[in-house]
Amino acid sequence: MNKLILLTICLFHLSLPIMGQDDIDWEKNFKPHMLDHLNEGCPSNSECTAELGKKRKAWEDLFKTRPTVMAMNSLAKTIGFPLKIWNDKNSSKEDYISWNSPCEVHNKEGQEIRTAETFIKSPFKKGDHTLFHKIYMENGDKVKEYIIPRDETPLYKDGNDLVFLLEEKGHYFGMRINEKNEYSLIKNPSTQNFSEFISCPKKLQDYFDKHVHKDLYRFSNCKALWNNKTKKYETFIVGKACS
Repeated sequence: MNKLILLTICLFHLSLPIMGQDDIDWEKNFKPHMLDHLNEGCPSNSECTAELGKKRKAWEDLFKTRPTVMAMNSLAKTIGFPLKIWNDKNSSKEDYISWNSPCEVHNKEGQEIRTAETFIKSPFKKGDHTLFHKIYMENGDKVKEYIIPRDETPLYKDGNDLVFLLEEKGHYFGMRINEKNEYSLIKNPSTQNFSEFISCPKKLQDYFDKHVHKDLYRFSNCKALWNNKTKKYETFIVGKACS
């Protein structure tokens, strides 16, 4: 291997958060994916085990085929869907792929919240160090909580289910999440009635302020979300971590 290329690779991997890289004979064992991460399938600059890399690569390979809904749900039942979340610095490296968060609120002294991804089967269940992204919806005199993918907003509501349009590797598909936080992957959803920013009702704002992790979000806002079954808009509140 060209000495300049070998030097570049070695210098690059000095910055990776991976143990045992000093034992690797780069000239004999180098593979193209190592330009991103020692473990195939793992994202660049992430903390990610070989096993998690295999799961992530399985999803990446599937998305490249423009898969059917049946194929996606089958893989989700087998290894779990790659749900975007946050976690804290004490999380097990065996359960999460994680990166340093770009959000200022997550990097306070003595407090580190990391951008993360975990492979989770239905329903979404809270782990010891899992920080789920949630929205909180008005439900009569109560407030209903839904676990949703980080950085995503529901496209519309269908009865008591939230419906999302997601994209991975250029492949678009839908996700349906019910009030028990059970999910299924569906064909591309669409709507003519889009959500709109509105003023937050005091009940929702008070509930959000009381129940949300104090260092997870920088601010919050409310939206009116169309319900396809009731033909009405319903209000939810959601936090934003980065400005």
